[in-house]
Amino acid sequence: MATYYSILSALIRPEIQEKITVGLLLMGDQDVFFKYSKNKLNSAKTLLSENAYSLLKDGLKNIEVTVNAQQNANKRYHLSFEKKSPLSESYIEY
Repeated sequence: MATYYSILSALIRPEIQEKITVGLLLMGDQDVFFKYSKNKLNSAKTLLSENAYSLLKDGLKNIEVTVNAQQNANKRYHLSFEKKSPLSESYIEY
């Protein structure tokens, strides 16, 4: 069983490549774990422009919706994650 993960972060000061880590996406053959910190997201709100914060928040919500949909499909049909899934190894690497 291969496991893939991605640490989700937001770039808050591009000139010095400073980031704040806000979440974690972990994926195995049939399971996905996704969590993000609401406290860190609130902290990012004060550090980012309104547009950048909105993009970060929407991105996290989209990942959450995708993970939930994939987990429901796997439970219903007993499927493993496919290459066509948005939650593929190449997506995690990206």
